[in-house]
Amino acid sequence: MSYMIFLVISMSMNLFIISSPVMMLLVILFNSLLMSMIIAFNLSSWYAFLMFLIYIGGMLVMFSYFVAISPNQYIKMKLMFFFPVLIFSLLTLSYLGYGNNLSLSNFFSNFILMMYKNESNFCTLFLILLLMLMMLMVSKMMKLAKGPLRPFI
Repeated sequence: MSYMIFLVISMSMNLFIISSPVMMLLVILFNSLLMSMIIAFNLSSWYAFLMFLIYIGGMLVMFSYFVAISPNQYIKMKLMFFFPVLIFSLLTLSYLGYGNNLSLSNFFSNFILMMYKNESNFCTLFLILLLMLMMLMVSKMMKLAKGPLRPFI
């Protein structure tokens, strides 16, 4: 658990360095995934799943508007700032996880098996089909000439 909390903190520290919206989106998506995993381990996996879907849906809408407004930019990676954070996180993770790898791998494998049990297969398939249906409906209703987004072609 402390691995994920530390990863969330180190990724949040990288947000101060990043200036392009694409890289910010990737960092925020990764942070939201880690926070959902933390909530799934502590509370309920359904609560974490719903929170992740709502959060990601809002972030994708905001990101599409930011990309439509901002001009096309070349993403410059400032490696000088990423190296200290990367080295610090790797050293801390190696210190925290020394000798505890077997229990962590069992924990993750049990979590994955619990998520895809036979009892929850119907709900998972229903949510997948519902999301696909919504995506198809929105893409059919959207008209590129009158929509708020510019075409990327």
